[in-house]
Order: sequence, then structure tokens, then C-alpha cells
Amino acid sequence: MASVNVRRDIADPFYRYKMERIQSKVEGKGNGIKTVIVNLSNVAHQLARPPNYVIKYFGFELGAQTNIDPKDDRWIINGAHEASKLQDHLDGFIAKFVLCKDCKNPETVIVAKDGDIILDCKACGQRTHADLRQKLSSFILKNAPKKGKKDKSTKKADRKAKREAEKNGTLDDGDDNSGSGNGNGDSGSDHAQEDDGDYAVDGGSDDELTRKINSEAKNLAESEQKDVEWSVDMSEEAIKARANALGDDLKSTLVIDENGDAAEDNEGSGSSSYDELGKWLDAQAQEHGGITNVKDVDIYLQAQKLGIESKHRTLTVLAQTLFDDAIVKQIAPRSSMLKKMITSERHEKAFLGGLERFVGNDKPNLVASMSAILLKVYENDLVTEETLKAWAGKASKKYVDLATSRKVRKSAEKFVEWLENAESDEEESDNNGFNFAGLEYGTECYCDFTLPSTAVQEPETDCSMPCAGNSSQICGNGDRLSIYSNGGDTSKPSTNPGPPGWSFLSCYTDSSAARTLGTGMSLNGATTVASCTAACGRAGYAMAGLEYGSECYCDAMIRNSPEVATSGCDMLCAGNATEYCGGSNRIDVYSLNAATTPPTNPAAPPAGWKALGCYTDDAGARTLGTQNEGPGGYLNMTVEGCLGICQGLGDEYVEHGINEYSVFYDHLEYDLDVYSLLEHGFHSHYNSDHD
Repeated sequence: MASVNVRRDIADPFYRYKMERIQSKVEGKGNGIKTVIVNLSNVAHQLARPPNYVIKYFGFELGAQTNIDPKDDRWIINGAHEASKLQDHLDGFIAKFVLCKDCKNPETVIVAKDGDIILDCKACGQRTHADLRQKLSSFILKNAPKKGKKDKSTKKADRKAKREAEKNGTLDDGDDNSGSGNGNGDSGSDHAQEDDGDYAVDGGSDDELTRKINSEAKNLAESEQKDVEWSVDMSEEAIKARANALGDDLKSTLVIDENGDAAEDNEGSGSSSYDELGKWLDAQAQEHGGITNVKDVDIYLQAQKLGIESKHRTLTVLAQTLFDDAIVKQIAPRSSMLKKMITSERHEKAFLGGLERFVGNDKPNLVASMSAILLKVYENDLVTEETLKAWAGKASKKYVDLATSRKVRKSAEKFVEWLENAESDEEESDNNGFNFAGLEYGTECYCDFTLPSTAVQEPETDCSMPCAGNSSQICGNGDRLSIYSNGGDTSKPSTNPGPPGWSFLSCYTDSSAARTLGTGMSLNGATTVASCTAACGRAGYAMAGLEYGSECYCDAMIRNSPEVATSGCDMLCAGNATEYCGGSNRIDVYSLNAATTPPTNPAAPPAGWKALGCYTDDAGARTLGTQNEGPGGYLNMTVEGCLGICQGLGDEYVEHGINEYSVFYDHLEYDLDVYSLLEHGFHSHYNSDHD
């Protein structure tokens, strides 16, 4: 099978890191049309990444549903997608989640730990961080395989990829667990096969007979072991039998619950830490006049004091004690703390079990609202789509009786139906389309809302390739992009000097152990400088800070004597890619002024486009992030066609149906709330939509 360099921007035929080209086929028709990637397992194996990471990345980039654990190794994306388009998206996956950020080699191992994703490079030894703003990052953090283990789909894919590699003669004898940089697909490996069917020169011995003997021996060993699945009888009777076989000294330390799970801590032996947390929360709710008045930080510190802040059953307790009849409105404000504590599928299931018990037993009047509750859980990224579907598909008596469990799941059917029928996370909006359009290599069209800071303008003569559909027009060149703007915001990202009434102070160092600003603030919408300062102002704080692109903190003063950071506050805001919101252990701090000036509405942008010039471009880090084929296909590309596509389709890529201008007006309303707050001595009433 044809192979290409892992980094396709490198044309060197002797580049050592190779992979197969994506092979796809389109099946079905009408609403049932789908694309099957027939060799995804092999490609993922050659990149040393689980295949479900790759297919999920494709789904996010294409806005289409995918399967992430097929039993028959058929990796499917809804809709019709060309192999060349998938190959381009694979380049993006490689750049973001495979290549070392320092040496640009693909010899990295993903380490998902403590809410961070680290790329540990075996080539240069550097440990760099993946971009947590990517949708796939959340999927990786919640679905990372346990240390030393692989999930079934990964093991199955590895076995198939290994058999295919042996059949094609591309397996490296030196590393059966081959991945990028470890011999997998290496053009200099013992059995690397070229496109014409010839074998590369053997680096150790050119004895053809020896090579064949070794290959046959491996096939024999594989055939004897490939389908062996070791298992342990986990039935209730078997678990009790194994417990009875233990010595008396061990029996006293092991408690088995009704579902066969070993109890955590001292649960099941009198009053447990979980009981103490539940009683403490009830007492705090009575003391403060309701559970909504108990602060997240106090709850987390109490769980930490009891030593159960990382235990999955803590989520069962919280699901039953954090909410009341207004649970639908209360989930979002609690989401920041809950996301910090929900770190695995087991935590997700425990949280859903707690909700099931809360609704089914404690608040039966809320059973009819189960779909609305689960929608808020899903929207706030507390539980993955896969876990929600698995929970809804089977009633269980683990948390409530079977009749109640069925009743709760019956009420959730509308949500599950919506989840299964949704073809995309994106909704339509009234946006005027992308701000930028670019043409490259005569046939390629790219669009985006912003021009990144990495874009470098080159001489106009660098863009000299005629458009395939109109030879009188210029459509970029190799690694050169002819960029056009429709008059939208063309500014590059920068530090916001401060919304009206606020002033930017500086970028400071910060850490979870000694916060520069002590109070974390949960925002209703996407994180921007305007939304964070507005939230802090409404809460009566004079200081606001933004960190890690999506975190907002408030306080009355700067604490713990932080240092002024000369760099590091360069992470784009999650809700506005034109401004910075701190960085990793770096916080941008803003101060509330004594006087405020109300903002004015922006003027409407010009209706036409204007040419900005010729810019650099790279397959691994696109200047404009969304590629479109355009009307009539690549071979009929024109400037008008590309600009028309970018103008008309931009609304399909704005998440949650909120365009730039509606977000701006939303933030304007937040700011006006602050002015009213200051003007009337903290006694004004605010729009309930922003509570």
C-alpha cells in the first residue's frame, strides 16, 4: 500500500517516519450515506495513537458523527468525505497531537494527567503541552487508557495493524509495539516496502531466507495467541467465593458492595467519609439559607479534608446534595468544580447514578425534567456522549430500584433521541460568514474568522500560480496563500487594554497553591475579557483575572505577592480569538476604575472584500483553518467562488449558534450591568438571563 511521510511538508524520500495513505470508501445514499476508513487502524498504529482519537478528531473537524469503538474494525464517519480531505485533516491531527513542539519529530507519547495533556518526546527528551482548547483534548482527558492497559478497540486495532504490516513486509522486528519514531513505517526498517513492491535494503542482514524464516515464525506465534482473551468471573457469587477464600485478617479490610465493587475507604463499615460529606453539606445548606449559597471552594476543601476529592463515589454524594428543585439552572454554576472532580468514565457513571437517585427517590417531581437535566449535563461537558448513551440504554438497580430506574430512563428518551439524531454540534446562525478567504496551489480554498499571529506576509510575486478555473486569476502558490478580507475584524490577537471601566494592570505569575486572585468565577457563556470583568463587577470585586484561555478569577486585591511575568500570557480567549486570556500559570489582571464610560455600538462592516496580500501557509499549521472545495470542485477554483463560499458558509462553523456580533452585544449587556451596579450603589436589578 502506498506510503507517505508522516510530515507531508517534508519531500525527502529518505525521511524515516512513514505512514499509509488514508483509504476510504463511501457507502449508502441519501440520509444514510457514510464514509468508511478501511485502514484507520494501520494509520493510527503507525502514529502510535489509539484509532478512536483519530476518528474522533475527524468527527470534530468535519462536524459529523463517528463511531469510536467498532466491533468489526469499521471506522465510520457520517456523510461523504474524500480521502484527500481526510488526509489533510490527518495532517492537522499529527501537528497538534503527534509531533513534538520542539524538534518536530513524531516520536512522542501522550501522557494525560491532572487535567493536562503532555507530549513526551523520546527523540529530544522535551515534554511539551497539547492545546487544551481543542475539542479532542477533552475527549483524550476523559478517555485516556489506564496506565499499562489498552482498551479493546486499541488492542484489536494493534493486532490487525501488526498482521497487515507483516503481510506487507513493513513490520519492524525491533519493536512489536511500533509507533511513530519507534520503527513503525520507517523507510529504513528491516521490512520497509516501497511503493513499487520492492523491499528496502536490510540494515542488518541481506539474507532473504533469514528474513522469511523470522516472518513465518512471527506469524505462527501470532496465530496461536492473537485471539486469546483472559478474563475473570465477576459474577456476585464468584466475588463472594473469592472473598471467603481470603484469610480472616484480609476479610476484615475488604468490603464488597452489592454490585461487586470493592468499597472505597471505610464505606460499608459504619459512618464513612461520604456520609460525613453529605451531612456537612446538609448542615451548610441550613446555615447559609440554601445549598446554592454554599461556595464551590468550601465544598472542594471539605472533600479534600476528608481525603475523597478524587474518589468517584464523591460525585454520587454531590449529585444528591448540590441541587434542589431548580437543578436545571444550578448545573452550569457548579460545572467548574464538578469538571475538576470528574476525571474518568467511572466518575461520570457515579455522577449519573447520584442524579438518578436524587430525581428518582428524593425529588420524584423532577422525573419529568430528566431530559432537561441531562441536556445541561451534556452542554457543560460533565459527562461524555458515549457514557450518556450507555447509561440510557440499560436500567440498573445499583442506585435505585429497577422500576424507578426504568421510569427515570423513560423520561430521558427525548434527550437520547436528540443526541442520536443530531448530525452536528454546530447550529445555524445569522453570521455574515468568515472574515478571511485564501487560495493556494491553484486549486485550494481556505476560510477563517481570524488571521493568526503566525501569519507572515511575503512579496506579492511569491503568489504567482494561475487559478485552475480561471487562468487569468492568481490562486497563491506552493505554501503561499492569496488572502482576501471582507472587511471584518482583521486585527491579530493582542492584550485587551480593558473593557470600559476597567484597566489592564499586567501579566502575573500564578499557581493553584497560591492564587493571585482567590475566587474562581463560573461564566454563563464563552470566556472573554468582557465577560470575566463583568462577572467580577457584578459580584462586587475590584480585580478580575483571566488564565489558561478559559478561567476567570476575582478578588478585592492581588494576593501572595506574584511576580510580573515578561512572557507567557499568550493563550487566546476561548470566546474571542482576537484577545489573550493569560496562559499556563500566567494570569492577565484587570482593575476596576473609579469612573466608567458606556461603550458604543460598532459600525457595520463594509459589504465588500479587499485583498490583504500574499501570506505563508503550512499543512501542519494552516493560516486559515477551514478548507472548502467550492462550487464546481477544486479544478474550477476562482477567486469569486472561494470568497462566495467563505461568505456563505461561515455560519455553519460558529459554535452554539452565536455569531461574533451577538456575542459582542451580549458582552455589552454585561458591561452595562456593571455600570448600573456602580452608579446605584450595588442596589440595581439585573437581567435574569445573566444571573
